[in-house]
Amino acid sequence: MSATDSQFTIDLTPDGAAALYERIECTLATVRKTLDRPLTLSEKIVLGHLDDAATQDLVPGKSFLDLRPDRV
Repeated sequence: MSATDSQFTIDLTPDGAAALYERIECTLATVRKTLDRPLTLSEKIVLGHLDDAATQDLVPGKSFLDLRPDRV
């Protein structure tokens, strides 16, 4: 199966967008608690898309991030 054969569903409804932003806000809350400091805009943009913020290792310059972007 090639990458073009994959089936992806994108929820473009207002409810889908609200659920997406709610998930990002929960992820950022977890990251803020883990790092114990405010986040920069760049960190919010990237770290808001972490796959699992609770178990993600966040060591600058050392960690590989598991991301789940909603669009590319």
